[in-house]
Amino acid sequence: MRFATKLFITATIAGSITTTALASTISFTGIGTMGGLPVNVSADLVTGNGIVTVTLNNLQANPNSVIQGISDFGFFIKGITDPVALFVSSSGHELNITDSGTFTVAPEAVDTGWQLTTPSSGPFARGVYLNVVGTAIGPAHVILGPPNSSTNLYDATGAGSIQGNEPHNPFLASGASFTIDVAGVTADTLIQSVIFSFGTAAGNNLDGTCSGNCGGGQAPEPGTLVLLGGGMIVIGAFRRWRG
Repeated sequence: MRFATKLFITATIAGSITTTALASTISFTGIGTMGGLPVNVSADLVTGNGIVTVTLNNLQANPNSVIQGISDFGFFIKGITDPVALFVSSSGHELNITDSGTFTVAPEAVDTGWQLTTPSSGPFARGVYLNVVGTAIGPAHVILGPPNSSTNLYDATGAGSIQGNEPHNPFLASGASFTIDVAGVTADTLIQSVIFSFGTAAGNNLDGTCSGNCGGGQAPEPGTLVLLGGGMIVIGAFRRWRG
């Protein structure tokens, strides 16, 4: 086989692989108050071939109460009104807070213990719903924000539901992730809305606001960028060989 033909085939394969490994990341924020206390959270949802990956971030530093922690999350998929969803995996780092506000974050990730349902009624009906309250691990593993940036302690006034509170400890540190198998989802699938819930009582809900890639748009997954680069190198080599 001629050298030029080999180069063309290699470049074609590299280019074609990038078309099969695409994903879309859609971001949401939630800023408001719960029980008179501020909340500030975000979620990144990545849609791919039959998979939705959710990463939940709690940005509210030095919380006063567990009501500022994320305990539930629901999302609604455009074009899929009765989703068939299966939990694949979840992971998070346990956050233990002492009576004095000092804390430790476990270096190894663990299963969150959150559960997945697709409710037929209530605010999460016809969506995909993740929650920890009412599970075997709850009311622990609520996702909490970072400590006081000045003291590196959880030392907010009235933080009795956080400092050394055994039913709630360990919390999960911000950045917990969930991987869900959802039939019919592709890289072109849009997440049309989300709901964040807080604390350990039902009804503390906050609608999210789309903050990134709201209209969709595919991007190559990280590994495919390397393949694409390889294709460009091959094409460059071909040009040099011809020249």
